[in-house]
Amino acid sequence: MRFTPLIVAGFAGLATAQRMSDAVPDCAVECLEDGIQSATDCALDDGDCVCEVDNYRNTYDVIQACVLLACGAARSLDEVLPAAAGFCSSVTDGATAPPVDDSPSPTTAVTSSSGASQTPALTTPEPTAESTPSPTDEPDAASAVGPAGAVGLAALGLGLLVLL
Repeated sequence: MRFTPLIVAGFAGLATAQRMSDAVPDCAVECLEDGIQSATDCALDDGDCVCEVDNYRNTYDVIQACVLLACGAARSLDEVLPAAAGFCSSVTDGATAPPVDDSPSPTTAVTSSSGASQTPALTTPEPTAESTPSPTDEPDAASAVGPAGAVGLAALGLGLLVLL
């Protein structure tokens, strides 16, 4: 219960924020602004556009690895996701953050020595009458990311589902 005043104060600050980057922790600002600019046609100060379902989802897909690297898994879950969701809730008069599409897409591998790199997830060819599926030699997302990164990525995805 001692965190309640902090949460209330945080959401009060969100109501006056004009840009999502004003609402999130400093560690996520560069990732967020770069992601909004690369994944949407929104101006950084257009909260309605940024919080539109497709734009929010596209931005999330682009920035998740960057935010994990910049802020760490705990801060990403405990501060960045709630701040982004709170911002969109205040901009859209109470609507919650949209769900993240769970369709297959490339995953992001995070390593401490080389930063982030895009690697495809484990894929299996579609079966046909003439062939049977066999796994590729690519590592699955959990292997490519490592135990800590996999937990962080899973937690980020679950965090957005909770916001529904």
